[in-house]
Amino acid sequence: MHRRKFLKHSFALGAGIGALLPRSSLAQPASGMQKLARLLYQRKVFGLVPVGSKQVTTIRLRLPVAPDRLELYRSLLPPELEMPAVPRIYFYVSEFNGTYPVRIEGGYREAAVCLRAGCKRDSKTELEKGGWFPLEMPVSAKSALDSGLMMGYPKYMAEISLLAGDGGYDSAVQVEGRDFFRMHYDQAEVEVTALEEEEMTVPFYLVVGGWINIMQNEVVEQNSFTCRPGMISLSVNSKARWTGLLDSPELKGPGVLKIITGRFNLTRRSR
Repeated sequence: MHRRKFLKHSFALGAGIGALLPRSSLAQPASGMQKLARLLYQRKVFGLVPVGSKQVTTIRLRLPVAPDRLELYRSLLPPELEMPAVPRIYFYVSEFNGTYPVRIEGGYREAAVCLRAGCKRDSKTELEKGGWFPLEMPVSAKSALDSGLMMGYPKYMAEISLLAGDGGYDSAVQVEGRDFFRMHYDQAEVEVTALEEEEMTVPFYLVVGGWINIMQNEVVEQNSFTCRPGMISLSVNSKARWTGLLDSPELKGPGVLKIITGRFNLTRRSR
């Protein structure tokens, strides 16, 4: 039912939302939804897609990448994207509630591993600041998986938790029954490097077959915004190539907890 609602809404918009065939994850093979996306939406688009969530709770950690690993970093980015001024690898776990137009009862959770990237064809974003290229995006709900694949995100199913407790926030991502990564947040008076990069409106670059799709949230209504710096512990259990960018599978650094309420519409620009 969710899938039919999503397709009906997309046709009504006439803009399409996924002229891409995303890279399939090792955790899940390419799906029929990816093939359907290619058939239905393979065209250049500049349009607004009113999909999103009315409340987002997210733990975010961005880590610098050592200069001796920049060759690996470059190899993980599509050739259409540029190396950023300050290479960073980005981890987050987010919980979305009040989703629209597809209503997901109880909301859903999403995790991601992304790399900072520049894009010369992105006329709305300064090249030096750039955006993010997603390497992996596990999600906890099938509806979020289907719509995400149609937009071009490298999504696959996983078990994801994000829980508040006396000691802060704990999150865990499990793929096919095994740990992928875990994060723990403790509120603390720390300086978070490049905090301005934390805003919801920073674009994501999705690249397939030479096409660059720039996905960016546009704020329609922001009711409240909380940003709490703190220390985040990260534990990674993966054999993916990007783990070579990390100093260790167990890391700790300054990050943020964000709780945002409002409404955000997704803009897609093709180049």
